[in-house]
Amino acid sequence: MTEHDSLLCSECSSKIDNLAEPPFDTEFYQAIYSRARNGDNLPASPVEFGQLDAFLAEVPGKLAAVDKRLAEAEQLVITLRKSRDDLLAHSDAAKYMVSSPIRQLPLEVLSEIFTFCCWQDGFNLILTREAGGPSTFFCQAMLLSHVSSFWRNTIIHSRPDLWSSFKMSSTFFKSKPDAFRILMKYISCSSHHTLDFHYEIHPESRIRVAASDPAIKVLFDNLTRWRRATLISSIPLHSIHPWSSWTSLSTNAGPLNFSRLEYLQVSPSIPSNLFLSFSSFPRLQTISGLDWSDHHDFSFPGCSHISEIKVSRMIGRSLAHLLRFLPALKRLTVLNFTCSESREDNKWLQDTPFHTSLISELTVGPLSHWNIFDMEVWNFLRVPDLVKLVIFVGKNHMESVLGPISSLLFHSECHLQTLELTFDQVELDHSPQQMLVDFIAPFSSLINLSVTFYAPKDMLALMHHLTLVHDSSVPNVRNLKLSSNLPPEDSECPVITSKIWQLVEARSQVPGFSVDVHSAGVPASDFQIMGMDSPYVTSLSAASPLPNYLTDGDTVRRKPTLSMDFSHSMLGATSI
Repeated sequence: MTEHDSLLCSECSSKIDNLAEPPFDTEFYQAIYSRARNGDNLPASPVEFGQLDAFLAEVPGKLAAVDKRLAEAEQLVITLRKSRDDLLAHSDAAKYMVSSPIRQLPLEVLSEIFTFCCWQDGFNLILTREAGGPSTFFCQAMLLSHVSSFWRNTIIHSRPDLWSSFKMSSTFFKSKPDAFRILMKYISCSSHHTLDFHYEIHPESRIRVAASDPAIKVLFDNLTRWRRATLISSIPLHSIHPWSSWTSLSTNAGPLNFSRLEYLQVSPSIPSNLFLSFSSFPRLQTISGLDWSDHHDFSFPGCSHISEIKVSRMIGRSLAHLLRFLPALKRLTVLNFTCSESREDNKWLQDTPFHTSLISELTVGPLSHWNIFDMEVWNFLRVPDLVKLVIFVGKNHMESVLGPISSLLFHSECHLQTLELTFDQVELDHSPQQMLVDFIAPFSSLINLSVTFYAPKDMLALMHHLTLVHDSSVPNVRNLKLSSNLPPEDSECPVITSKIWQLVEARSQVPGFSVDVHSAGVPASDFQIMGMDSPYVTSLSAASPLPNYLTDGDTVRRKPTLSMDFSHSMLGATSI
């Protein structure tokens, strides 16, 4: 377009050209205006009177014509301004499409960006509210779907996985009832994709009947899509009796079908007899939360594929009586065990003196809650594949805990690699300290050792034992973590520091040996290392008093470097 070209049509151009023509005789108008301005009151001639009358008679019509032209001109200006704005908008859009990096990305890359943006803490949708606390609201997929139709089609129709995981609480729906529509939107957009969810029912939500909870209702309407399901209820069992009849929570006819479920965590308040029909759980790998008892008939084939169980309580004659129904079990966590006579008693022991379980990880405790913990619990059981053991020792239970477990491990001939011990509110005197030393001593295969004490003096006792020259306990431990829940006395701080040095020196022959020592509530200024008490010291080389290099035959290798991590609340020591 040249400078002489016009955006207006010929008709509009002619209207603009006509605006330059005055609507009256300019010479006569100027004469009248000049005489009136000069105050000339001389009588006008009859001719002038006729001209004035004719002019006044023409004024209304000419004024209307001017107003019409003015309106047309204003409309033309509006049209031109709109054309200008449209031109700028299209220009900006064109520049955005050319210059915006995200517009140039391939669909595969854009999809990966959506994946990164639409997840938080493992969920696509978060609708939670802590008791008396703030709410957490996260629904990024829904927000991105409103950016453009292309994004909406990409996110909704091509990525149902971005709509298929939820973390919710009943208190959130109580405070924001409209949020239920967001859940329904996500359920709809997830199409037939498997569902992962975590739902908590709190007493303050005033939901006393589970079937009256709309979120529970919609979840059970889609139970065939469950993949990872967590249902936590802090409402007492007697207040939510419909939990015992879950089939009433779903509008789908027929028995419950969890054909795609892989992980299930429920509250102990939910009756375990609900899950007796494990034939409907063909893919289930992990169960967490519920009670487990050999008083129920768990010999059905549908249970044999489960690889991990975390139970609040086991009830039976022994662990062996329960584990014999779980041949594929690899990881077991038991928080409470109640000894009880089995219906089948020991009939299964007629063919074998014990049951050999293939579990590789075992967690027991907190053992202060165990009703009976003696040798009977561990009878008839062998765990030759066990490589990780985690034990929480409660008050006054150390002897009854470590003795039976030590016997179990000895007869199993397992090669334990990781051992974690936690003493909850237990201060050890000389005899229990020696019992702890005797417990860990046989584990020559141990690589990772972590012990959490209640009092710093017990931590110091174990550190002292491990620094003895003649000691051969856990000779292959590479990662040693020691901590205490109580802060040390002022006099214990330099002793802890000294023991760290001695421990590193005593274990210097172990390749890659590291030690972390933590004690709660210790300010950095309480520790003096090699005369350096500055709270700003963050690392320190162990060149002195330890040699910088060690000679091993003809091989010269670097001495492990010791770094001291000073924080406001703990002491840490690590050699790498």
